[in-house]
Amino acid sequence: MERARHRWLRLAALALLLQAAFAAEIDPYHLHRVGGTTNLPPHETIVAVAWAGVGLALLALLLPRPWSASLALVAGAATLLVSTPSNAARFHLFQVLCLALATSAVVAACARGPRMIARLGLVALVLLAVEGVFSMVERSHAVGYTLAARLWFARHWSTPNNSLGYRDVEHPDDGRKKLFVLGDSFVAGVGIADASERFSDRLQALLGERYQVHNIGYNGSDTRYELELLEAYPARPDVLVLSYYINDITGAAAAFGHRPPPYRPYGNLRRPFAWFVSRSYLLDFAYWLLPQPDLAGESRFLAQCFTWPEVVAEHEKDLQRVVDWTRAHDCALIAVVFPALTELEASSAWVAPALEVFAANGIPVIDVRALVNGMDADERVVNANDSHPSVRVHAAVAEALRARVEGLSR
Repeated sequence: MERARHRWLRLAALALLLQAAFAAEIDPYHLHRVGGTTNLPPHETIVAVAWAGVGLALLALLLPRPWSASLALVAGAATLLVSTPSNAARFHLFQVLCLALATSAVVAACARGPRMIARLGLVALVLLAVEGVFSMVERSHAVGYTLAARLWFARHWSTPNNSLGYRDVEHPDDGRKKLFVLGDSFVAGVGIADASERFSDRLQALLGERYQVHNIGYNGSDTRYELELLEAYPARPDVLVLSYYINDITGAAAAFGHRPPPYRPYGNLRRPFAWFVSRSYLLDFAYWLLPQPDLAGESRFLAQCFTWPEVVAEHEKDLQRVVDWTRAHDCALIAVVFPALTELEASSAWVAPALEVFAANGIPVIDVRALVNGMDADERVVNANDSHPSVRVHAAVAEALRARVEGLSR
């Protein structure tokens, strides 16, 4: 009986040694994106905690006792939590499986011991099982630092991806007229897992072989930067669709020294709770099921931008520069004006400057407020924490654009 118990405890120790090895992995998402690993906790801290886990696992291997295995399990749980921000989701899952195996082995070794150990072990196994399941559940968010959002981007964002760095296919020059869709994350399709459901891709399907539709969507861009992207693009359009969203005014605001407040991730939680929530796929997913205040500061800032006359005037000049560019390049322009999809009434004042510029220049406009007015608020957006347009809104915009584009050739 004692030998069997020692075998179980040694199995637990071996599983914890393997778990510590998985903790050292760094998610390529952090290595390849702009900013690299600067937003991660020091990797040396993760390695130090993992080495502590290795030491306790070796102790349990050489001295297989319930107390030594329990200490090693606690160290394994700490290693799991500390390494979560830098680990890819699959390596987090591997760690969870190793911890579950180690916990099961300890419970089996202590089967004839106090019932409390068995009960605690079963509770731990249930929690680990649910944690493992949620480490495979993706969900886009308006902020990209949630665990589910990171998983969503890892799975979907690079499909498709062209040599110019856009979420788009390659576009060889085949003689067709070129239609560019220029904008920010609304064009790139944050929250839209299947890129073929974006309004640019739907428009390509609707127009058929008459046009070659290019998606020039860049997350976080504003009107000023979008013009830079357009000028740097290696081809020129016959038709330009400018996707406008109210935060396109931020470039003009920055010119006067006005910048949005920094995000405060999990700022409504006390520090110990915030630390645990941000390191557990289960707790993080549950936390984000409800709308959180992370974007409230940016929303207030955007509303304030439209009360500063000098900022609004500068923003109108930025929009006029886009109009002038299309005229200089003999290019037709169609504007798609998105409101804040969850605040249609408040958006009237925010979209007014753009609508006035386009009207003054005779630019055809698709006012998305008219397209979504009959939809419920939750039908307009991806989910409660991601206010990017839903698949249904993308489809409506594509249909409206088809009529406008076809009208150009009549």
